[in-house]
Amino acid sequence: MTTNSTFGVVYFVYFAGLSAVHPFLALFLKEQLSAPLVGILLLVKPLVGVVGGAVLCGFADQRRCHRFVLLVSTVISAMAMQGLWWWSPGGGFRRFLVLFSIIGFFSAPVSSIVDSLCAHNIKDSGCKETYGQIRLWGAAGWGAFAAVAAFLVERSTSWAPAFYIHGIFSMATLFACYRVATHVSFRREHGADERTFVEKLNLLMSDAGFGSFILLCVVFGTTTGAIEGFLFPFLATLPGATETLYGISLSVTCFSESLVFWKAAPLMRWIEGVGVVNVCFMAFAARLLAYMAMKLIDANAWVVLLIEPLHGLTFALTWTWLIEEARTFGLPTNLESFCVAVATSAMFGFGYALGGFAAGVAFAVSPGIAFLPSLSVLFLGWCGYHRQKRQDVISGK
Repeated sequence: MTTNSTFGVVYFVYFAGLSAVHPFLALFLKEQLSAPLVGILLLVKPLVGVVGGAVLCGFADQRRCHRFVLLVSTVISAMAMQGLWWWSPGGGFRRFLVLFSIIGFFSAPVSSIVDSLCAHNIKDSGCKETYGQIRLWGAAGWGAFAAVAAFLVERSTSWAPAFYIHGIFSMATLFACYRVATHVSFRREHGADERTFVEKLNLLMSDAGFGSFILLCVVFGTTTGAIEGFLFPFLATLPGATETLYGISLSVTCFSESLVFWKAAPLMRWIEGVGVVNVCFMAFAARLLAYMAMKLIDANAWVVLLIEPLHGLTFALTWTWLIEEARTFGLPTNLESFCVAVATSAMFGFGYALGGFAAGVAFAVSPGIAFLPSLSVLFLGWCGYHRQKRQDVISGK
């Protein structure tokens, strides 16, 4: 098996395991806790992940011990996730809080290190496969086993099958991560690097472009958090909404995500004149405006299936751009994994939590304006992005 094939296996088994539990965490928790406490727990994981990703990936980059951090993080986060089923039931909110904090802290560096290693291996080996073509196996694993887990849980009237699936794939993930981390390592871009982590961090932070990039990740994260957190409750307020529709919509998003991942490299070259970031902004805006229009005209909920193919652009294209940009910023300081972790935490940590919270407040006021806060942030972010671009042109950057 080639190294790139092994990366495909890592993505498949890792996201297959997550898909068995992650989409259903809110339902699992609601059986034991009140809705406000569930909301707090779902915010804890991404917010703690902001710290965990930065600390552990920064340590791995500085010490060049990516394999150690990857394997330890995989084991601890998987055990904590299993603890939700085996240890926490009946233990109350505090026990869940401890487990979600552990999950958030140690799961954050896993995908960041794997993404960095994968992108590094593609560049270093000169292989024909692109990052998107390898990463799409994650979408395949997620799409396949989320449905399997849901079916088994419904048939057994217990959450045990979901956690069994997660446990099996977690062991497979550990083995696959060991394989890729053994065969791939980061080559220092500037030979022996005697700079301290603080010196590297100061150099990185002195680049104004990095700060602008992180703000863009936060903006995209607010929109993603609003959609993933409140699309189904939003659809439930429209005529025709059913659980079957929710399942089909997930299949549509999974298919569009895989398609864009597969063609991400040529697509990014094709839209280079317009700009990848501009296309991401337009896709996010079109998606939010379409949802709001559905409520305005009281459309049938099944119309959402015409909108969901935009997920390919709002996630797969955005994610591919994010990974490439983060690594570009990290290469001069040998902080590739750290930059990827900060970028992904900005999007799926701070931004995601902010977007979900704002959408929840707006939804409580009126479902029709659930996505208005994220749309406003998106518009402000787009204006800020073009203002920065104009300044760069004026300054000759």
